[in-house]
Amino acid sequence: MIENITVFVFDARAITGLVSADDSVGESFTSRGVRYMDPRELNTFAAIRQSTHTALLRMGTRFLNGYAVSNDKAAEAAAILTEKASQWEAEKRRIVNNYDRIIDQWVASHPEVKEFYEKNKFPSLTWVNARIGFEWTSIKIAPTKEGELGLAAMVGDLPAQIIEEVAADVAKSWTPSAQRMNARTRGIIERVADKLSSLSFLGGKLGPMAARLREVLASLPKEGAFSPQEAALASMVLAMLSSPRRAVELLSLPLAAAQSNDIKLEPILLFEDQAQEPQQPKQQEQQQEQEEEEEFLLLMA
Repeated sequence: MIENITVFVFDARAITGLVSADDSVGESFTSRGVRYMDPRELNTFAAIRQSTHTALLRMGTRFLNGYAVSNDKAAEAAAILTEKASQWEAEKRRIVNNYDRIIDQWVASHPEVKEFYEKNKFPSLTWVNARIGFEWTSIKIAPTKEGELGLAAMVGDLPAQIIEEVAADVAKSWTPSAQRMNARTRGIIERVADKLSSLSFLGGKLGPMAARLREVLASLPKEGAFSPQEAALASMVLAMLSSPRRAVELLSLPLAAAQSNDIKLEPILLFEDQAQEPQQPKQQEQQQEQEEEEEFLLLMA
């Protein structure tokens, strides 16, 4: 199983734009201190870093301080990281080439930092140039005999982790609203199906869930707005996917019935946030959560 995985690790380093207020430039750099440039100058670095994490997570899963992707997705992951590294380098060159101007503009508009500037407490261009960088590598795992059991346990936990990641992605990407049911909605389901399918060799229910999502996709248009019944089906599927414990309900989804105009889908399936659950004593609620967690892990085994 582990031979089907390629792990990608990247290190995206940038500057904070801050320097200690009390000490000289050097080891005393801290996130709490004097700002020596407009923080907006560094926004692109944060955006590139976040988009890299998002792209790798949508095709793989977190593993060993990196992202594990199936071997057949390795070339795609490498291309993404190569592009992100290029974007990072371009932004670095912009900062380095304009560093003096960026500092001067900040000092001119913020006279309270002029003292630190005049005392040469702001970082040098050489330091900034060395500090900013983007490196990545890919790794094939070959455990020693002593490490085989530990690695097997880690890999065995991945199917449940992947469902958790999918739920977080869907919850962030999808807002329950029939007016927004269109090709973008289909795209969310499609990327989840791709992720589950590519990692299905890890076991659990990933393969069957991916197959069921392919059936759902076959029922949805590739362009334009969804019909009310198509919107209902997509909403029901996305509501399931947005909850780790409900995701496995896909396997029992009556797809043919859901497509029928004679079937009325319950609102609680479409818009979970509209459902009001009865209040329970805290002890009973904790017990129910524990039972649901145990059931989820059992279903994913």
